[in-house]
Amino acid sequence: MAQLLSYSSKHIDIVVSFPDMATWRLTRFYGYPERHRCRESWNILRNLSQKSNLP
Repeated sequence: MAQLLSYSSKHIDIVVSFPDMATWRLTRFYGYPERHRCRESWNILRNLSQKSNLP
């Protein structure tokens, strides 16, 4: 089973669970390609990291 936690044009964040197996988190991220926007990319990653303790 997959549960969508959040998404945007730059990321998708999902919790994946199967019976009799550990629950884990799948996060796909695409940062801004422009060098001057790297701070925005890091802010997205920081925010995502605070939403769950799952591996």
